[in-house]
Amino acid sequence: MSELTKNLSQKDQFSSEEYEQLLDQYQFSTKELTQGKIVKGRIVKITENQAIIDIGFKSEGIIPLEEFKNELEPFPPTPGAEVEAMIIRTSTSEGY
Repeated sequence: MSELTKNLSQKDQFSSEEYEQLLDQYQFSTKELTQGKIVKGRIVKITENQAIIDIGFKSEGIIPLEEFKNELEPFPPTPGAEVEAMIIRTSTSEGY
């Protein structure tokens, strides 16, 4: 076995904990979004009137900024903040 191949195979090995975490992430990413489901996400962008949320699926979610005004958190929310959101619908004509 060449030195390069040996180094690559050593780097590609995961501990059982790392493998379990990767499996959990994969299983989460293959779950379907359903109306009414609560999901956790992270704000990736703030626009003039919306927060774009990475919820770990193919598409991001959108939350109107006005939804954050009643929260105890600072307003407006900032990119990187973690949020929980309820799925109202799974897509629009724009693909959101």
